[in-house]
Amino acid sequence: MTEGHISSAGSLESQIMFRLKRLQFLEDIGINPFPAEPPLRTAANSVIRENADDFIQNGESVHAVGRVKRISRHKEKTFITLDDGSGELDKTRGDLQLLVSKDTHSELYDILSYGIDEGDFLHATGPLFTTTKKGELTINVTDFDILAKAIRPPLNRRKGDEINPDVARGQRYLDLMSSPEVIERFRIRSRIVQIMRDTFIRLGNLEVETPMMDTTYGGASARTFTTHHNALNQDMFLRISDELYLKRLIVGMLNDGAGGVFEFSRDFRNEGMDAIHHPEFTQVELYMPYKDYNFMMDMTEKLYKEILDKIRGELQIEFQGKVINFDNWRKVRIFDGLKDVLNIDPLTISDEDLNSLVEEYGINPNIGRGFKLVELFEEAVIPHYGPDPIFVLDYPVETSPLTKIHRSESDLAERFELYVNGMELANCYTELNDSRDQRRRFIEETKRRLAGDAEAQPEDEDFIIAMEHGLPPMGGIGLSIDRLVMLLTNRPHIQDVILFPHRRK
Repeated sequence: MTEGHISSAGSLESQIMFRLKRLQFLEDIGINPFPAEPPLRTAANSVIRENADDFIQNGESVHAVGRVKRISRHKEKTFITLDDGSGELDKTRGDLQLLVSKDTHSELYDILSYGIDEGDFLHATGPLFTTTKKGELTINVTDFDILAKAIRPPLNRRKGDEINPDVARGQRYLDLMSSPEVIERFRIRSRIVQIMRDTFIRLGNLEVETPMMDTTYGGASARTFTTHHNALNQDMFLRISDELYLKRLIVGMLNDGAGGVFEFSRDFRNEGMDAIHHPEFTQVELYMPYKDYNFMMDMTEKLYKEILDKIRGELQIEFQGKVINFDNWRKVRIFDGLKDVLNIDPLTISDEDLNSLVEEYGINPNIGRGFKLVELFEEAVIPHYGPDPIFVLDYPVETSPLTKIHRSESDLAERFELYVNGMELANCYTELNDSRDQRRRFIEETKRRLAGDAEAQPEDEDFIIAMEHGLPPMGGIGLSIDRLVMLLTNRPHIQDVILFPHRRK
């Protein structure tokens, strides 16, 4: 028989061939390396650990499953670390040590020695004990089953193998297999979504689903992806936002009277990729009748504090060397910020002076005046306020075609965006519900499109018709999932928090 270990120094091809020979060995002695019958399981390995004293005291055997993380052979004893992925980082562990001795179970010992590799999945049975030397909780194996044979070797971090960031993002399973920190990152992502969902439902809102494809699009300013529907023989767009459909549901009163509707949506924008932008991303949009952007501001602050408290246990985090305090929220109106930081009056500054200023900051001068002011605020003013959360309020009307005009300033719209460390995390409106005004705004968007603005929104006649049936006053908000996960897991790139980001192939 072949010596029972794999050298990480060998080529990948040689390691695969070695494992295939070991798989053949198992089949030759009548063992199915890929059985269909599910294994017995006492509990998750972390639960077995937590209740180990009871198992040991009662002399009770346990059934454990998991992936082989490590094999260590000492004379006629083999130790295997079996990990089922349970537990939490730095809290409870999901690994258990297995011991098979040649003098007591020679047949099992031979099968483990000549047939098992790191990466395989096993089921092991036996009583628990604690080793004398290291005090390690161990199963004294009396029987085991192979659940799945790994033909390719895992990364060996103990011998210095590292995973390239491009490989980690393109083959996420390798990233997850090699790092408990990566597993924890995506568990945190799931918990963030669940906390948001629970909060919105507690407020009386209903979770819904809306189309990802349509013959038009809207709800944001963005370039689209286009596809073709063969059965209908028509081109369709992947959605850039689910806003207009969710508002249709409010028209139809699809709620319980206390709240509105929300959806965790995958949206698609055919634009550039960088550290905080990805063409396929996740956000949650919430629309609540009889609310406004002031209500949504209060709700957003409470929601983020709850998320921080439940996940981090505190309201202060470190992100890429900066300390961010989620107990320090501020509100800044766009025009006030421009006055305070750049010493200009947005209402009276001449077009010539404004163009000179935006060119100084690398902003395209061939966009509308309101867009120039907003981009100038983002480039020059937001960094001035530091990394803590900031609500940016009251946008120029032309930049917000779905937003109600400010109740006291007709040149502004009741809109806010939430920024943390310079990243936009939320976008909110007191929603426009006057169908006549909405039609006028769509006409202005059409003019922008004809003038060459590919991100201007098309007119949606069916949405106008829906509004004409009566749309109650409401507040609406979109919250980024990806960027919030970046902050809470201290990751510098959005692709690090998306399980399967787009990669060039």
